[in-house]
Amino acid sequence: MTPSFPTCEHDAMSDALGPSLQAYADAQLLRALDCLSWSGRRVHGGVHQARKSLRRVRACLALAGLEREGAGKALDRRIARACRSLSALRDAHARIETLDRLIDAQTDTETLQILQRARRLLLESRRLVLAETLREDPALSEHRDQLRHAHADLVALPWRDVDEARIDAAIARSLRRCDKAQRRALDGGDPEDWHRWRRRRRRLLQQHAALAACGHEQPASIERQRKLADHLGASQDLSVLMDYFGHTRRLRAPDRDLVLELIDAARTHTRRRIEHWLDKHADELGH
Repeated sequence: MTPSFPTCEHDAMSDALGPSLQAYADAQLLRALDCLSWSGRRVHGGVHQARKSLRRVRACLALAGLEREGAGKALDRRIARACRSLSALRDAHARIETLDRLIDAQTDTETLQILQRARRLLLESRRLVLAETLREDPALSEHRDQLRHAHADLVALPWRDVDEARIDAAIARSLRRCDKAQRRALDGGDPEDWHRWRRRRRRLLQQHAALAACGHEQPASIERQRKLADHLGASQDLSVLMDYFGHTRRLRAPDRDLVLELIDAARTHTRRRIEHWLDKHADELGH
């Protein structure tokens, strides 16, 4: 079981904003290290949770204004590489989870049989990705060693230089990037544009979560915006699944076409839900 780390509002250094953020980022990095020690059937969940925590660390670095200079910039890049190095393994598992949601929504027997055949392909793909990952890095020990070094570098950053002005500037920058990515995605953007919007929105929410953990009151609208992030995540998962079946030739053409049609319909439905959310809550996105 993952250990429960205290939020920084209870840390001894929580009287200063920078050290409070450091405590939060430190806990997230240690959590990622722990999650990568999960084994057996839990390895995929561990990789997913580790990547989530590493993204939270990066969000803290950006919030503190440390990811754009010196040692902080180098550390941010190292953590980003650590996330990317695990993305193939995460995607292989996420594709199964996404297809399972499509399966749960079906009642037609023939369609279910086709989807189950597609699922077996995904299971085999996941097995191969995991085997390759562990062959290159048994028990993910090298990944964990890298995070131990990153942890030492994280602690050494000048967190005490962080002040309210830096925080305000970081949040303003995140809002601008969200707005730009949103306009690009909705204006006929391709899957990568939608993924960029999803990443920008997730980063902003992670930054607000970090501030909340440090005892800073957050706008009420932030919690409602998590639903938008969920919709964007679902859209991205469906795009990843569509990309896989759009390229594989291991399904018969008629079966592959049906699977792609179902994925496309689900993604269209999800994007309509996003548009509906925006119509209802657009005034909240800048706050």
